[in-house]
Amino acid sequence: MLLIEADQQSVQALARTHGYGAEVGPTDRRGWTWVCPDDEDDDLTWFVQERWRALVLGRPDDPRAPAAQAWNGCGRRGPSLARPAQAPLEARRSTARELAAMFGRSEVGDELMSWSEYAHEDTFDAAESLSHVLALPWYGDTAEDDETALVVRCSPTHAQRLAEAVAPCWLAPSVDDWWIVHCSDDSAGAFWLTGHARLTDDDMAIEVSTTTTTVELSAYRPGTWTRATLRSPWVRSTPDPSPAEGLAHVLGRPDDDAWARRILDRDEHLDDPAAALLPLYGVPRRVVAELRGTPGTAATYVRRPPEPADRKFEGLALAAMLLVALVAGALVVRVTSRPFAAGDTASDHLWDLLPLSLLVTVACAGTARALIAARRLVTGHAPPYRA
Repeated sequence: MLLIEADQQSVQALARTHGYGAEVGPTDRRGWTWVCPDDEDDDLTWFVQERWRALVLGRPDDPRAPAAQAWNGCGRRGPSLARPAQAPLEARRSTARELAAMFGRSEVGDELMSWSEYAHEDTFDAAESLSHVLALPWYGDTAEDDETALVVRCSPTHAQRLAEAVAPCWLAPSVDDWWIVHCSDDSAGAFWLTGHARLTDDDMAIEVSTTTTTVELSAYRPGTWTRATLRSPWVRSTPDPSPAEGLAHVLGRPDDDAWARRILDRDEHLDDPAAALLPLYGVPRRVVAELRGTPGTAATYVRRPPEPADRKFEGLALAAMLLVALVAGALVVRVTSRPFAAGDTASDHLWDLLPLSLLVTVACAGTARALIAARRLVTGHAPPYRA
């Protein structure tokens, strides 16, 4: 894994010249760009022979490699951030501060040293952590306006099951047997969610995830699925196999194969590539038009149904409430059946019931509150704001 002080286009062209397969990240405002090789065992020495400064990350599973090695351009070796067993504490602290200053982040020297001491799973994990320390763009960095929607062709029963699997969400009315599920939580992909709906072989589901910088599409049909990136700030140094064949296998051949391939290969810079692509695979344009933004007024808010364990808890709570009521009734009978002593009145017996009444009220209120909390736990929050 490599950070290089050059713009994305220059790094991509350099890697392409050498036939080096890698993904090249967006260049940040300080001029640094990530290079993520397809094979982390590839030799990176030809990169550091260029005129640009660079930082090469060492493999976490190689005890002899430093955590990071800086290069000052034209093959001139710079400071090396050693691991804890490789150098004294003060030497590592000094190097960490020097490298932090190299990225214009002198204040994170101690964080950079802590990063070098952490046992990362692999180079990719180390690079992701370093990106957060140095405030560099990384995979999956998204804005707050992320949107995820599922477009599903299936029966009403299967659509309802699918909506319950991703709930809380909004389920839009069917258009020619196509449904839209506006997700409020995009943690699970369409290939997992649709398994809960038990779709038939004729059904299909398409997940569209959109942020300010990325558009990703996942297509699912029982037994097979594929994924395609329609827009991303990261670029390939070498041509990536087109996802067109994968989508054709799942969704069938598009109406205009050449145009679909250009969109999938990111040859066209479109404002909404998903809106241009989906109609080619048979998704009605009325459905595509409702994918983005707030669900329409006809959409139904779907809550997650209680799981079996939650139903069991509610049953126990109801049984406890019934038991309290039965005990209270028995005590009432016992008190009211006590013989009147000389001078006793009916009001005296009613005052005897007052502490018992308070006890029963508190017990029933606590049980009811537990039931309400359990119901809220399994049904999610209140519906989100809709314009």
